[in-house]
Amino acid sequence: MVTRSGDPEFSDLVNWVFQSLLYAEARNVTMETADTFIETGEVFGEQYTDMFRNALGAVGNYAEIYDRHLQSISPRLKINMLNNGETGLLYSYPFGSITTIGPGPIEDGVIESIIQRGFLRCGIPLRTNQSATEDTQGTSTGTDERVELDIEFCKAISSSILQRTPDNVSFESYSPDNNSNISQALKDGDIDVYAGGQVDMNSDVRRPGSSFSKPYFYNNPRGDNPMDGKAFSLVTKEDDTQWTNFVNWVVMATIYAEENNIVQTTSNEMPLVSLFGPELDRMMRDTILAVGNYGEMYQRVLGQNATRVGRNMLNVSPYGPQMYPLPLSSDNDLFG
Repeated sequence: MVTRSGDPEFSDLVNWVFQSLLYAEARNVTMETADTFIETGEVFGEQYTDMFRNALGAVGNYAEIYDRHLQSISPRLKINMLNNGETGLLYSYPFGSITTIGPGPIEDGVIESIIQRGFLRCGIPLRTNQSATEDTQGTSTGTDERVELDIEFCKAISSSILQRTPDNVSFESYSPDNNSNISQALKDGDIDVYAGGQVDMNSDVRRPGSSFSKPYFYNNPRGDNPMDGKAFSLVTKEDDTQWTNFVNWVVMATIYAEENNIVQTTSNEMPLVSLFGPELDRMMRDTILAVGNYGEMYQRVLGQNATRVGRNMLNVSPYGPQMYPLPLSSDNDLFG
């Protein structure tokens, strides 16, 4: 679903209504049992406490919608099914016509500021100095180890903008539990991007003025529900859509490179992209030149013997389930 830029509240509402339909299917809540679904508290305002129940009561969950309109003519393929954490979610969206020449960095935008400044300001989670733990599928999920992956993405962004200089980054640490400080730092320009933002409805809606990239790391569920878990993204300020798009496609570039067996030493096999102006046409090549593809980054951070399982694997042909309801909140007590 596509919404216009400039109205983030409506865009958030549309996105999370869609997520709620997936979330309902994952929890076997249907049109008939919609009144048992969660409330949203005051996330969107007191008058919208029942917004998810109302949506579900009107059309049912995602499976019910699909069955009603498409199943008889186009049976539901695996890629349109729910991902339960056993298979990969990493998948690069189609690039489209990337040779179209875009307008270049907008005046007074974040990209122009970074170029003029000569370095990237990147926020990262505050290290906890806690040892890594193992999730139910054996993947290392220590916060400090994941921060190393966050740092890799900051270097990738720096290289993609500043002509192959991945180390032109100034890092600032923030408590991941303090969304308001991170939002304010993005708004004030103290940081250009925050790497390692946890994606859930509470953070998205209550972190005003912020946008999330496609998640690049998933903590696999520990509890009985395979849909429980956490997703982590790059966070940018919402009012600079060019910068938000640029950062999102840096993430996509690392996934695309691995899908197409392009590695750090063969980075020139990545396509040239003129959508952000001709001066940034090497953005994808320079991303991979700096950090390699996603698999290279993962092994460098977590060790050569690290086993990738669950949602952090690629979703490649034959495609597995790609529908994943993002967490609604990291605080299960927030909603009714």
